[in-house]
Amino acid sequence: MSPHTICLRVALLINAAAGSLGSRLKRERGQGLVEYSLILILIAVVLVLIVGVVGRRVGNDFSNVSSGLGT
Repeated sequence: MSPHTICLRVALLINAAAGSLGSRLKRERGQGLVEYSLILILIAVVLVLIVGVVGRRVGNDFSNVSSGLGT
């Protein structure tokens, strides 16, 4: 799966979560802040994992280019 596809899927997940969160906020007043914090933590964890995967791939690409240049 390409990094672009991964980022697109995460963006769609975040968009869906934000839409769900917005409609829930309108429907239900007085909900605990803990629930929303957990959603944000989950999003942060997913983003960190994606950055780790993409970062490794970019690092490997730079290594390959560097090896190809002979430096």
